[in-house]
Amino acid sequence: MNVLKTAITLLILSSCLLLAAQANVDTLSTNYLKLPNSEKAELLNGMGLGYLNLNDYTKALQYFEQARGLYEQLGDSTGTARALNNIGNIHNSLGNYEKALEYHLESLQIDEQNGNKKGITSSLNNIGIVYQNIGKWDDALNYYKRSLLMNYEIDDLNAASRCLNNIGNIYLSTENYAKSLEYYQQSLGIKEQLDDEYGMATTLNNIGMVLQGLKSYDEAIGFYERSLEIMLRIEDNDGIASSYFHLGMLNYVLSNNQTAMDYLNKGLEYSILANDLNLQKSSYNILARLYARMGRYEDAYNNFKLYTEIKDELFSEQTNRTITELKIKYETSKLEKEFDLLHQSANLRDIELKRQKAFITLIIIICIILSGVSIYAYHLYRQKSFSHKIIEDQNWQLEDANKQLKKLTTTDPLTQISNRREITEKIKFEASRFDRNRKPFAFLMCSIVNLKSINERFGSDGGDLTLRTMAGFMRSRLRRQDGVGRWEGNVFLLVLPETSLQGSQIVMQKLKDEIAKLDIVYGRFSIKAAITFGLSVYSKPRNIDDCIKDAEDDLRSKITEVPTDELSFTL
Repeated sequence: MNVLKTAITLLILSSCLLLAAQANVDTLSTNYLKLPNSEKAELLNGMGLGYLNLNDYTKALQYFEQARGLYEQLGDSTGTARALNNIGNIHNSLGNYEKALEYHLESLQIDEQNGNKKGITSSLNNIGIVYQNIGKWDDALNYYKRSLLMNYEIDDLNAASRCLNNIGNIYLSTENYAKSLEYYQQSLGIKEQLDDEYGMATTLNNIGMVLQGLKSYDEAIGFYERSLEIMLRIEDNDGIASSYFHLGMLNYVLSNNQTAMDYLNKGLEYSILANDLNLQKSSYNILARLYARMGRYEDAYNNFKLYTEIKDELFSEQTNRTITELKIKYETSKLEKEFDLLHQSANLRDIELKRQKAFITLIIIICIILSGVSIYAYHLYRQKSFSHKIIEDQNWQLEDANKQLKKLTTTDPLTQISNRREITEKIKFEASRFDRNRKPFAFLMCSIVNLKSINERFGSDGGDLTLRTMAGFMRSRLRRQDGVGRWEGNVFLLVLPETSLQGSQIVMQKLKDEIAKLDIVYGRFSIKAAITFGLSVYSKPRNIDDCIKDAEDDLRSKITEVPTDELSFTL
């Protein structure tokens, strides 16, 4: 419940900042300081999780340590254990495994003393992940299986399925395919029971890897395709990219060159969309080999060059991680000294107030970050390659808050389609894809030219209904890969990937014909929306803004040509 309060608090703070960016810092500080220490601790822990999700380990550590300090002052050993577990997760992510074990074991000891079985299972699982990351398979299996038994005992099927998946990963890493398949199938059964589509897709993908290892290639393709189907349905770009990559890899092994190339290129598109540099690197590497095999040496060279560039970029990221680790060691030492002084001070309350005012600005910053960028969905069960490094003990409440924040920043509140910002990102992505495949894409700018008349006759409710109906209608008539967003007022912008001038004209005419037959029922009235389209096609490198302006100019020129009777509505 406290964690849920924390997530809701984050959402409220972020929404307030979006509506009033100039909010008075002193007022926010005063309100924060009025919170009970227990709620402050939960808020600090939630802030740490937010920064951990953004891979800002230094700030995440600061918040977790602050939370830990408050938990200790309150005598809340359960909260202390949770904070220690989170700190261990940071060190594990940085590859500082010895330190990670130290914190996880301390957390485990506290939860065992308290009899907190949920906390115990979490620590056992995280310790297993650390041992898996350093290749100590037997130790990892021991901790995973202990966690699994206790999860069954407390009837936590979701956590049990994660343990089963982790155990399957161990056996897959050691090429014990029979045991790996056994545990993956158990995990899949639970995922199906829980109707966890993401978990099902991930486990299906893992089973595909097992079957590929067993050289049961046809069966492996079947499982990869099932995984891909679900990932496409839930629109998980990371998962889609992974499924396409595995299908491409398997067809590469089978020397199905064209099929492999198609899958790998599709996977590459989604890995770019998901900003997954590791998968991009692997895709460019295999594509370079594939093109060389096919005698397309220029393409092979270009892909190998991209592979090298991303490899260098990842090396630079690793260097930054090393620097971050050193910085964290310094910050940890500094924070420990601060806590020693804090406990020794007779004026504890005054010091606490000063310290809280000092970091209240950071609270505002994280809220702005959570509101202003696309928050990546939690990936609790991500399985990349033979071992994963993602800590799976995050709070679903924070994930839900992040999803709501993302929706606020990308969706038009009235029509529930993409807002101008989101559709602009779609345009940038299509322009980037054009640079790779040279396939044109089209803009259709659509205006409801009689919206003003509708508003005058029926009021804003009638106008709003017309906008919502038109948005939903156009979305339902377009392909999954097409984009539709509210550009401004009564204007929508449609983005049609891989569509020529002729193709876009066909789409435009089809929409015109169907909208002409559409009746928008408003009480006992029937509203007819009169629409006009403007068209432009991006078929050669040019300024995106100019291409959009062409569509706007085309739209304006046609609005003046709309007959008066088309601007009316029927009653």
